[in-house]
Amino acid sequence: MWCVEPGLNNTTSWRYAGTTPYRNGTGMEYYGVNIKHSALTNRNIAGDTNGLIGTKKGMSAPIDIYMTIDMNDIPGNSQITLSNINLLKAPFECLTEYNSGGNPIDNVTFQGDGVLNHLNMVVGFDSYSYPKMEKGSMWMLRTPAGEVFSYSTDIGNGQTTDDVIQHSTFDVLENPQILFIIIAIFGYLSVAFPTHFYLVYRNSYPKRYRMEAQKIRWLQWTGRIFLLLLIIFYFFPIIGPIYFSGPIMLVLGIVFVIISAVLSKYTYEKAIENIPKEYFEEEKKPKKRIPRAPAPVPAPMRDLEEYEPEPLPMMYGEEEEERIHCIRCGSLIKIKEGENLLKVKCPVCGALQKRVERGYNHLILDSELKNTYNMLADFLRDRDTALCLSTTFPDKLKRTYGLTGRIKCIWLSNAGGKDTIEPADMDKIADTVERFSQKYPASVVLLDGLEYLVVEQGFDDAMEMVKKITDVASMRDMTLLVPINPAALTSEELTTIKAEFDRVEALEDKDERSFY
Repeated sequence: MWCVEPGLNNTTSWRYAGTTPYRNGTGMEYYGVNIKHSALTNRNIAGDTNGLIGTKKGMSAPIDIYMTIDMNDIPGNSQITLSNINLLKAPFECLTEYNSGGNPIDNVTFQGDGVLNHLNMVVGFDSYSYPKMEKGSMWMLRTPAGEVFSYSTDIGNGQTTDDVIQHSTFDVLENPQILFIIIAIFGYLSVAFPTHFYLVYRNSYPKRYRMEAQKIRWLQWTGRIFLLLLIIFYFFPIIGPIYFSGPIMLVLGIVFVIISAVLSKYTYEKAIENIPKEYFEEEKKPKKRIPRAPAPVPAPMRDLEEYEPEPLPMMYGEEEEERIHCIRCGSLIKIKEGENLLKVKCPVCGALQKRVERGYNHLILDSELKNTYNMLADFLRDRDTALCLSTTFPDKLKRTYGLTGRIKCIWLSNAGGKDTIEPADMDKIADTVERFSQKYPASVVLLDGLEYLVVEQGFDDAMEMVKKITDVASMRDMTLLVPINPAALTSEELTTIKAEFDRVEALEDKDERSFY
């Protein structure tokens, strides 16, 4: 229910429609307003209008009138008057019946106060903007699909107000689709700058201490609040007397991004200055190298004719030995003939004589956990970052296996507390590994206690959790170590679990298991 500003005083554009065309649903035009449809409360526009015409001229009961206006009759870019009193008169005067001479037979006029309520919707590139309210009230919803606004006011007989709003078929700065792209870009930048400068701050630490770099939470929330404000001002542009127009949204977006960038840069630069100096001094120190053992002195040459004594026969249970050089320090090591080198640890430097392949999921079949933790210790000596999930208390675990360096331990226990996960919460175990992989890709993860989880939670649930972890490890190029005692599973379960891993390392001595 509106009238275009230029048509308010144009009396030549109005005509009497008469009762009959109105009853038949014919549209009527009044003061430049093309009324396509109008309905009276509890009445059909093609039905009876008794009670409004002739029989009760002086009726004072309230009447609800609903009209639909054709937007095609409104110019593309125009100022719309929202409170035209003529809109209240139009249905009554159009219900008047006229004789052949053009004189009214039964004139129906509007007297008294009226209430105008608008609910206007546009879909596409059209936009409403710059409302000016003197008496009425308005709310507005802006979306990427179009705009909706509602307006209401009370008008006394013969009164009017100058409440107006601008309608445009396409306005670059007011177009809802363009504005949505603008707030998406500026909102993203407001959130991205704190994260960018945090990464600069984190990379300023020496590698072995980067786990100590923590995000400044209030900076992260500042960026999120700026994004939230842009979203609110976009969808609800009228808040009290303030209208957040396109230019205002553009200025706000620029200001928010500048504040977020400058504040983040300044704060994290101050944090960089507070990094302990000894971290960098320690990084500059030359690494201590374990001296290589001298090459073994060859035995003196003997004459071929010299008597070669026959080797003594082996006693029952005695095994042959061989000697190898440590792959790290070169020390001479005695090992049993045919012994798995994944179990052989150098007595001088502590290095294993064979390394598991990086970037693969390894199932370690072994009744002793120490071999798997020796593998983890080897990675930590190479300054890898590691996550260990175990049913053993973290401090005891580190003390027992000498785990030092960049390692985070999670205790699988019902005891509660920090860095503790209940064994029944399988999803949280998998989520913890996924979050760690996002922060530290290509790192090492050790999951200890799978037999316990199988017994407590069932094989199927445990396998579902293992499947999630192996998938995450594969996507993030991580090295996954999962030790398990093969005697704790049935042959069918063992076959199923082997299928989920890239590598299966059998460290259990089958002869020892079957000997009695």
